[in-house]
Amino acid sequence: MLVLVVQVNQLDAAGIVARCFETGNAEIAREIFQDIRSAEPTIRLLYVTPEKVARSDQFIREMDGLHRRGKLVRRAAPSALRFPPGLC
Repeated sequence: MLVLVVQVNQLDAAGIVARCFETGNAEIAREIFQDIRSAEPTIRLLYVTPEKVARSDQFIREMDGLHRRGKLVRRAAPSALRFPPGLC
């Protein structure tokens, strides 16, 4: 997980809004879900562990919602979801 946090920090420093779900950090999860639900999400790259996907029905529902709204460009297995520059 530390590698992901470092990558997120580097992307943020480069002006690319990136986040990763951190185990046990409910505040970050709330912020991520709030952004995902917004009309124009700002997160461009979301790192997600396979465990998070497997254990979170809410996460799957949120990704389905993004896909239905045309905001989810692609998923890169197993740990990153990318949002397009023009949509976020």
